[in-house]
Amino acid sequence: MPFFRRKKWFRLSLKYVISGASATLVHMLAIFIFYDLFSWPIFISTSLAFALAFSLSFSLQKFWTFRNYQKKYLSQISAYFVLNLGNFFINGFLMVFLVDSLNIYYLLAQALVSFIVGLNSFFIYKFYIFKVK
Repeated sequence: MPFFRRKKWFRLSLKYVISGASATLVHMLAIFIFYDLFSWPIFISTSLAFALAFSLSFSLQKFWTFRNYQKKYLSQISAYFVLNLGNFFINGFLMVFLVDSLNIYYLLAQALVSFIVGLNSFFIYKFYIFKVK
C-alpha cells in the first residue's frame, strides 16, 4: 500500500478512535452530572447521557471522521442505531462467553470485545452507513 494511502487510513482510524472516545467521555461525564450533581433518578440520568453520547458519536462519525455530507439523516441514523443496538447484544454475549466460559479477566475481555466490535463497526460505517457515492 503506498505511503499516502496508509497515511489516509491512519488518519481515518485515528479520527474514528477520537470520536468514539469523545462520545464515551461525554456519556460518563453526563451520567455524573445528572446523577451525582443534579440527583436525578438513574434511569433518567443514563437515558439522557446515552442520548447525548449517541448524538455526539453519530455527528462526529458522519461529519468529521467519514466526511459524509449527504442529507440521508433518517436512514443513516436509523442504521447507526440498529448497528449500535446489535453491538450492545454482541458485547454482552461475547463478555459472558469470554469471562464465564473462558475465564478471561473481565477488563481484558472488555478491551478485546471493544476492539472487535469497534473494528467491525468501522467497516460498516465506512462502506455502508457513511459511504460517499
